Amino acid sequence: MDYLSGINQFTQVAAQLSVLLLIVRVAFGALNCFMGYRMLKFWISVCGFFLGTGIGMTAVYVLQLSGNVKWILPLAAGGITAVLGYEVYLVGAFFLGWVLTTYGILMVVRQLDIEPKMEILILAAGTLFGVLVGILVVKYARPCIIWLMAVSGGMSIATGVCGILQKDSGILMLLIMAVCVPAGVLFQFMTTHK
Repeated sequence: MDYLSGINQFTQVAAQLSVLLLIVRVAFGALNCFMGYRMLKFWISVCGFFLGTGIGMTAVYVLQLSGNVKWILPLAAGGITAVLGYEVYLVGAFFLGWVLTTYGILMVVRQLDIEPKMEILILAAGTLFGVLVGILVVKYARPCIIWLMAVSGGMSIATGVCGILQKDSGILMLLIMAVCVPAGVLFQFMTTHK
């Protein structure tokens, strides 16, 4: 019986943590939706830091380093890639456009009831479309970044709110996005200048 009460407590804690994570998702989604253009360099720096840290940790593992080097190398690599990401943010903007587009297509494909071969084909086409979006983001940086951040933020808000309400409704998600995305785009165009 003690074992079952432990599982019950774990389930309750997991449910509370899940709601907390969904609230954080909605908050970050709102931040991206309404302040995405201003936050872009910050997010690229954060992603650059984690990418560099991961590369540094891989180097530590492959080279079998020990001592203080195993901590210093990943942090130094993370710091360098964070600064590079901040300074060369259009490269990061390209990758952001590519990844967000591919992720958006993945989220849509997951909602569809299609066979696995067709799903893989759509995801491959979505990845190529993501590259095209990445190129457009570099060419027309400000409007593309604003739209991408508003759409990704709107998607995060919608999935977070639906998760909190425990509603798995595609229509509700689309309604939330239909309100948040245009509002986010308008707000960002009004509050940022070229």
